Amino acid sequence: MRFVVVREQGRGWDPLRSMREQDYWQDHVAFVNGIADDGSMLLGGPLSEIDENGVSVDPTEPVGDARTYRALVVLEADSERELERLLEDDPWSKHRVLETAAIYRWEMLVGEIAPA
Repeated sequence: MRFVVVREQGRGWDPLRSMREQDYWQDHVAFVNGIADDGSMLLGGPLSEIDENGVSVDPTEPVGDARTYRALVVLEADSERELERLLEDDPWSKHRVLETAAIYRWEMLVGEIAPA
């Protein structure tokens, strides 16, 4: 099954630092690379907004009135429980740098994702 997951900054996120300067960044990157290599993560990355002039804001910057960092991830798992275990293994989850804001079961109807 495929899932779309929205993650956002948690209590461990330091708002004075950029995404790549957060604690446990290298551990998070190693985790993401591992689940991408094993085929569990199909797509992922930070979300941005379009400003009042129609210009895309840097996706590594916080968004919205609350200035919150958000990311969207598409993952493959046999169940929602397996998905939750996968997310819990992320060092950024363990240290509350990122938290899960929403999980959606996703059925792709158009397009194709190439196998890893």
